[in-house]
Amino acid sequence: MPKCSIFWPGWEVSLALVHYDACRVVALDLPGFGQSDWPAVRYDLEFFAELLDRFLRRLHMEHAVVIGHSLGAAIALQLAASFSRRISKLAMG
Repeated sequence: MPKCSIFWPGWEVSLALVHYDACRVVALDLPGFGQSDWPAVRYDLEFFAELLDRFLRRLHMEHAVVIGHSLGAAIALQLAASFSRRISKLAMG
């Protein structure tokens, strides 16, 4: 098991900044962005936070380091506010 788990919403920021040998790094293509489908749902920060909570549970990432940039930072902050037990550290840019 890795020493840390890093989840990165807003993954367009270079992942080369992360030391892969010490961590499990996951970068998610959020719904409506990149190559993901655009389902007919209400896109707000609560939607993304709930989605990310389910995603982290499915990956068994109990205490993730969450890094977010731009909209990813707003989503990461909402995740921290709504599901603080999921986050061990939070970095935003």
